[in-house]
Amino acid sequence: MYREKRILLIGEDDVVFLCPRTYEISLDSGVRVSLFPLAEIGGCGSEGLRWPIDGLEFSPLGQIGTSNRANGGPVRLWFDREAMLLILPLAEMENAFRSLGG
Repeated sequence: MYREKRILLIGEDDVVFLCPRTYEISLDSGVRVSLFPLAEIGGCGSEGLRWPIDGLEFSPLGQIGTSNRANGGPVRLWFDREAMLLILPLAEMENAFRSLGG
């Protein structure tokens, strides 16, 4: 049986991973949620972010989404393909791991 696995890159201050096309994580209010596209990618929708990404077109040489903030509670993200890095504070590492099915 094949089971998709995710890699989390752990830095001094952040945890980074390739975000699935549909993703949900519960975060406290004010937690930094940064998005960095690896290619052109559309933000199909979001819930729980201070600045929604609905309808935005991201590109590594153009629009990126660093320093957004969680409103508190579930953060839901939808993309048109899998090409977005999600960057969270290191304190959210275990939460990120669990939310990815770890």
